[in-house]
Amino acid sequence: MLAVVMTDAVMTPGQVDTVLRTAVDASFNSISVEGHTSTSDTVLLLAGGTGPVVGGDGDLEAVAEAVASVCRDLARAIVADAEGADHLVQIDVAGLRTREEAEVIARTVADDALVKTAITGNDPNWGRIVSCCGRTGVDLVEDDITLTINGTVIFREGVPVEYDEQAVSAAMRDDEQVVIALQFPFGESSTRFWTCDLTTEYVRLNSEYTT
Repeated sequence: MLAVVMTDAVMTPGQVDTVLRTAVDASFNSISVEGHTSTSDTVLLLAGGTGPVVGGDGDLEAVAEAVASVCRDLARAIVADAEGADHLVQIDVAGLRTREEAEVIARTVADDALVKTAITGNDPNWGRIVSCCGRTGVDLVEDDITLTINGTVIFREGVPVEYDEQAVSAAMRDDEQVVIALQFPFGESSTRFWTCDLTTEYVRLNSEYTT
């Protein structure tokens, strides 16, 4: 992966470093196709210096948000365009003690092959997602988990709830994006992560060539 973001703003090296690290943390470092990364993955922010000077906090915040927005769009595009992918999957995790806890839960769900194949099959499989939470090492039990898929609560307080499974499955089939939301009762920390489903086309493409 090589991503290049450019601005004409006049920025100090320290400002560029801060803006890019923050943007990458919430974008390129918050995506996964199958958990594999390259040692040469690179993101560059080039500030040409022909435009306005980034002075006070307001200027820096404006540039930071613009860079973050571009990075999010590029990162989401990588996942949406993954080999054989039919669905972009957004994973929202909230209510944890620390952001690190939220991130490990989100990444574990995102990288799980059984979750990804369930999404391919338009299956709102609460068991696979809940069991991912349980194997993260985060201090929690099933009663702490509220699971929502595409706006419909399907698991709460340790048990699956009654819902229209056919309607949720149809929504997963028809929408290009599936949103998995996990809510916990522990704190205010949260994260957002993106992945994709795992299809037979992915297996075909990655098994039929050598490098």
